[in-house]
Amino acid sequence: MKRFIFLGPPGAGKGTQADYLSDKLSIEHISTGELLRQEINEKTALGEKARSFVETGDLVPDEIVIEILKEHIRKIRGAGYILDGYPRNTAQAESLEEHEIIVDKAVLFDIDKETVVKRLSGRLYCPKCKKFYHSEYRPPQKDMACDNCGRALVRRKDDDPVSIENRIKVYFDQTHPLIEYYEKKGKLEHIDANRSVEAIHKDLFKRIGR
Repeated sequence: MKRFIFLGPPGAGKGTQADYLSDKLSIEHISTGELLRQEINEKTALGEKARSFVETGDLVPDEIVIEILKEHIRKIRGAGYILDGYPRNTAQAESLEEHEIIVDKAVLFDIDKETVVKRLSGRLYCPKCKKFYHSEYRPPQKDMACDNCGRALVRRKDDDPVSIENRIKVYFDQTHPLIEYYEKKGKLEHIDANRSVEAIHKDLFKRIGR
């Protein structure tokens, strides 16, 4: 069984690579953000607990996120998984261990700040399919329209220059201790994320996919 977490700043390509590797290895790509939205939309008990925090713009408490993760991992019945978007700090990583949510390898996508800014500022998003495009690196077949559903693509509010700078700062402030945490456990794997999507695919599978 393969159980990973993907670490890296916004724009490092974690979601793209998680989709690739989950398909290649037939394991689950678990995005905590998507899980929260799903629980809220389905009005589950945990979703209702999370709703009040989301609606006021507050962070959902770790204990709620952990319970949602535990329930989802229980449903996939022992299959491998990639956690994307969680944990973000050492306290959350320790909480995963306490609740026996296992991480075999933490994959860190190393990327230059300049590359992050360039990637995020050109990012496009389909609000229906939740699929990302890029005006330069991965343009849609038709200008500003989703290839899957034809819906008009949008730019996320947090992809403006000021928000990008803030998100990068928050990431490095919060995540540096988390990187050290997994490094001390001998579980950290570095991936150079400044390269093309295809080059990262090959390196990622070579490092952890076998």
